[in-house]
Amino acid sequence: MPIIETFLPRLLHALSQDINAYRDQPPELADTCVTVFFCYRDNDPVYTAEAVRGMVLYDALVLLGGAVRVIVTSTDPPFCRVMQAVGLRPKTFRGPHGTPVELLVGDKRGKGFLSFLVYIERLISSVSSHKMTREDMERLLCALANPRQLLVEIRSLGLKDNLDTTKMHLMQLLTSSPPIPPLRKQSQDLLKAAYLHREWSVAQIATHFHVSRSSFYRHKRKALEELAEAWNARHQ
Repeated sequence: MPIIETFLPRLLHALSQDINAYRDQPPELADTCVTVFFCYRDNDPVYTAEAVRGMVLYDALVLLGGAVRVIVTSTDPPFCRVMQAVGLRPKTFRGPHGTPVELLVGDKRGKGFLSFLVYIERLISSVSSHKMTREDMERLLCALANPRQLLVEIRSLGLKDNLDTTKMHLMQLLTSSPPIPPLRKQSQDLLKAAYLHREWSVAQIATHFHVSRSSFYRHKRKALEELAEAWNARHQ
C-alpha cells in the first residue's frame, strides 16, 4: 500500500474501497494481489524494452496466470496508444472528492489462460511494429558508431532487424543516390555531417552549410523527420 500511495495514487481510485483494510491484515488473509510494473525510460541501458517484456512475461505467465485485470495509469500519449491498440479501454473512476480519473482497463479475469497468452502476444506485436519517429531515428544515429549501444537502441525500440541489417538500412538511407523520398540530398548531407563526422562541432557544421546555429537545429529536425518517414516507408 505505501508503494501504491507514493508512486501510483491514481491507481487507488480503480481498486476496491476495501483495499485500505488490507493495510492492517496479514498477507495470508488478502484476496487481491496487486502487481505493479514500472516502465522503463528511453535510453536506459539497464531496462530496455526486451528486459521489460521479459519481466512482464515472467510475471504474467508464472505468477499471475489468467486471472488478471490490467490497469494503466500512465499519462504518456504514445504508451497509452499502444495499450489501447492491444485492447485496453478508457474507464472513468471517481476520486475521493468526486474528481474524475480516467485510466485504461483490460479485464482478463475469467477469460482463461489461453486468452491471456493471446493478449500478451498482441502487446509484443504492437510495441515492435510502431512507426519510427524523429527521436527514434536520432537515437539510432547517435549510437551508429558504437555497436553495443546501437544494439541496445535496436532492442529498446523493438526493431526486428539485427545489428548489421539495421546499420545497413541506415547507411543506405544516408547515402543512396538519388535519395529515398521524402529524404532530400540536402537532408542526407546534413545528417552525415552531424552524425558520421563526429569530429565536427555544431559551429563548424553550421558554417559548412552557410546557416546559423539555430537554423542548423531547425534543418536537422526536419531532416530527421524525413529520415523517419523514409524508414517507415521501407518497413511497412
